[in-house]
Amino acid sequence: MTIPSATVYMISIKPHLAGTASGLGGSIMIAMGDILSIAANIVMEGHSTETPMALVMFLSSGLSLNKRPLRLSYEPGCSKLKLVKVDT
Repeated sequence: MTIPSATVYMISIKPHLAGTASGLGGSIMIAMGDILSIAANIVMEGHSTETPMALVMFLSSGLSLNKRPLRLSYEPGCSKLKLVKVDT
């Protein structure tokens, strides 16, 4: 449910670079999956139960639930993107 919303937001920052934003966003998602699978492999080494894998899943989901999420801010006329905290 979050992937389509994230993709739309990435593309909406600079619509004329939609293909680049989509490709970069997909690459970042795949890289994060690779990093988490390496972390799970390290944690599960020598264990024969699913508990270490559940721990990695729990920690990664906990890290994604930030109370004040960050977002990229783009101002027209400015060539830089800023990372700002979202007020809820």
